[in-house]
Amino acid sequence: MSQILEKCLSAGKTFTSSSDICPICKKIKSECRPLSHPIVLTPEQTEDYKRWQDSWETFGKKGKKSPAELINQTSGNVVYYTPQIILEAARKTLGEFDLDPASSEQANKFVRAKKFYTKEDNGLSRSWFGRIWMNHPFSRTENALWINKLVNDYDQGNIKEACCITYACTSEKWFRPLFHYIQCFLSPRTNYLLPDGSVYKGVTKGSVVTYLGINRQAFADNFCELGAIKT
Repeated sequence: MSQILEKCLSAGKTFTSSSDICPICKKIKSECRPLSHPIVLTPEQTEDYKRWQDSWETFGKKGKKSPAELINQTSGNVVYYTPQIILEAARKTLGEFDLDPASSEQANKFVRAKKFYTKEDNGLSRSWFGRIWMNHPFSRTENALWINKLVNDYDQGNIKEACCITYACTSEKWFRPLFHYIQCFLSPRTNYLLPDGSVYKGVTKGSVVTYLGINRQAFADNFCELGAIKT
């Protein structure tokens, strides 16, 4: 059984957003039954309920995911850069990055890997080696491909060490191989960077850094200030 060390990850105790909860019965939308609500509502309750219902209808009309769905889905965007504080902790753990298999010239200005593969290079089809930093394209179709290659190449000895950052989608099948390794569940939620260097705010779920390698204590020491360490 995994142990949680150093810190309690308060941001990860629940995956329920306040916008998922009915203001009347205090249940999530899938369990809310309007017929069970009080027959007479106060004006404030009526207005709160109307706003809540409208917010869900707006998501549907715009073709967007509801707050609850977003928590268990990946985002539609795939280009998110990692904040420097996380990169520095990974760099201290690995020493340096020999390869970033999912990058670009702009992204590598932040990562500073010796070698990197771009979208055009198709990193999934290339050889991986040495010490790797990976922040792969976040998407439901891409996640399993990148994580499976990372784990398989490490198991085969092609990779010496690796740090990868993902959303903490612990219930998703693609995430399961990462449970076998030491991890840092980042707290608070990570606000990634956009290509122009601005901060992307409003992330819907937490992130985790997973370490593959023998220097587990170094990883724990370098990341313990950034979140909860699971061994």
